[in-house]
Amino acid sequence: MPDDSAIHDLLSDPDAVRSLHEGRERASSSDEDDASPEDDHKTNAQEWLGDLTLLQGVPFPYLLPDERALPKNSLRFFYVDKNWVRALREGALSVGRDHAAHEAHDEAFGDELKAAANRTATTIRARLLGQAPPDPEAAAQKLNGAETQDPPSIPTMSGFLLRSVAVADWPGLRATGYEQKNEEDKFRELRLLRFERLSENLLLGLFQGTLQKLRLGRAVETLHFGLTKKKGHWAVSLRNPDTGAPETDTLSTKGAMRNQGTDRVVQAGSLANKLADHFGEKTFSSSEYTLQMVQSTREVVFNVPRQSTAAPDGSR
Repeated sequence: MPDDSAIHDLLSDPDAVRSLHEGRERASSSDEDDASPEDDHKTNAQEWLGDLTLLQGVPFPYLLPDERALPKNSLRFFYVDKNWVRALREGALSVGRDHAAHEAHDEAFGDELKAAANRTATTIRARLLGQAPPDPEAAAQKLNGAETQDPPSIPTMSGFLLRSVAVADWPGLRATGYEQKNEEDKFRELRLLRFERLSENLLLGLFQGTLQKLRLGRAVETLHFGLTKKKGHWAVSLRNPDTGAPETDTLSTKGAMRNQGTDRVVQAGSLANKLADHFGEKTFSSSEYTLQMVQSTREVVFNVPRQSTAAPDGSR
């Protein structure tokens, strides 16, 4: 039987620790149950570290140390420093690491856990929404434009903080972020990793990639009929009757408004006849009328200043 010093040396060797675990896995591979408590522990650890990668649970004063950086009714954009996230995770993983065996275990399996956490971080929001989680490796390859066999690194992340009464008044706010690789490329939509109200008037959005354009708008359920003000009178913003695509032309509602428009009330039948005449139709169905009259929710588009200096990247 080996003495205590031999056991200590064995458990302090990362290669020996890995061999012990691999032997244990092979011995238990013939069990009938596919899942084991150890698998659950691994999954829990990956999800916990993935949440931490998205700054979940980090006290807000650590993210915004001075309230003056985010005054009332303001929008601020930010980039996430991977070195900061790396230090945050290292600090979290160091809890309870009090002797050489723990250090050896972390050295043997730490990179695997961090790589799994990086993959998990990109799928957490989809799973919370009940959607099919995207494939993180394929997404990373698409994002970087090349295939790689290296372990997935901490995802490039950027986002915004909105402090406004609009957050409380419009709980259905939605955000879409875009990135442009270069001036010749089109903007492509970024994956939203985290979208959360931190308080009544404070909203956090976190995207995978470098945010260069942000669209903020109300929920799509608030579609409504509406008119557009054009040169002092109300008009219909026309759509192509075949494709539904917006057109540049508008149609004045003059003659189809009650009391010359002072009551801001449309006479639906008269307006339908004007639309039919405009498109050369004898009659105008309710679906055709809806196509021309429906208006989507208003959106505000922000162009984000480009990052002047890039934070060093890492593989863990």
